[in-house]
This record gives sequence, C-alpha cells and structure tokens, in this order.
Amino acid sequence: MERESILQAVMNHLFGRKYYAVISNRIGTLDVGLHENIFETRKEAEHLLDFVQSFNQVEVVSFRSHHLYKRREDGTMSIDE
Repeated sequence: MERESILQAVMNHLFGRKYYAVISNRIGTLDVGLHENIFETRKEAEHLLDFVQSFNQVEVVSFRSHHLYKRREDGTMSIDE
C-alpha cells in the first residue's frame, strides 16, 4: 500500500477516502445499476468488466466515504467495523 501525503491525509479526514464503483448494464436488457463491488483505484474498476461477459460498462464513478473499506482474501472490499 502506498504511503499517503499530508495533504492526502487531511483530505481523507475531512471528506473521506476516495473509492470507485462501476455502473453497468446487463447485456440484452435495459437494466442499469451499480455493480456490487467497490474499488480503491479507477484502474481496478475499469479492469473488472474485462472478465465479466454478461455486463457492459456504462461508467466508472468515484465517491468518498468516511468508512474504511478493507480488501478481503477473495479480493472484494468490505467495511472495517
């Protein structure tokens, strides 16, 4: 994990940490929704749908959260409580 700068630490404290989510639609339908996983980097989020054949990526969106999400053994993210 990369070390964060003082500015990054202040931004994370004030506004929350930055995460990414994928908005996608199921091929052959008009259903559009938020994919179930969240990611720490935009690159990870964009890389997800290279392997999932049943979805088309619509958009990668960023959001900030004061919850600290940690990576599980299976690669998904979960809230650290």
